[in-house]
Amino acid sequence: MNEPKTISAFFQQDHREIDALYRDALESAREGAVGRALSTFDEYDRNLERHIRWEEDLVFPAFEEASGLRGEGPTVVMRAEHREIRALKLELRAQIAALRGPADRSATLWGTARSLERVLGEHNAKEETILYLACDQGVPREKKQGILRQVAGEKAPVPRS
Repeated sequence: MNEPKTISAFFQQDHREIDALYRDALESAREGAVGRALSTFDEYDRNLERHIRWEEDLVFPAFEEASGLRGEGPTVVMRAEHREIRALKLELRAQIAALRGPADRSATLWGTARSLERVLGEHNAKEETILYLACDQGVPREKKQGILRQVAGEKAPVPRS
């Protein structure tokens, strides 16, 4: 398996893959395919939660150690935004589950979806333009490589028996 070379490259690619699952779930909801929408949304949710766990358990502590910004700075904001994202995801999933047909443009879920997209868009932009780059530049090479090996290993598809 080809290991990612930077925190930025790996996590930006993961953002794009997670975003694609989100779009697929909403498209299924728009079409009224509630089962498919929920299944895809659950896959989206699992992948996003894994991504958040990687950030909070690996990337943020490495950044805080390298920068000396423990308990302050961008990671405090990122963690608060993760809580907001989680709340919006729960709300949106419940709204998808409550659908009884195609979700028209007036459905409440579209307002929730727009809120989630706004928060995630701003959040991901800050991570991609500030935090990940700071990690690539400031975290010691061995620490970065360890993080990248771990996340790539956890992301690798499990062979089917």
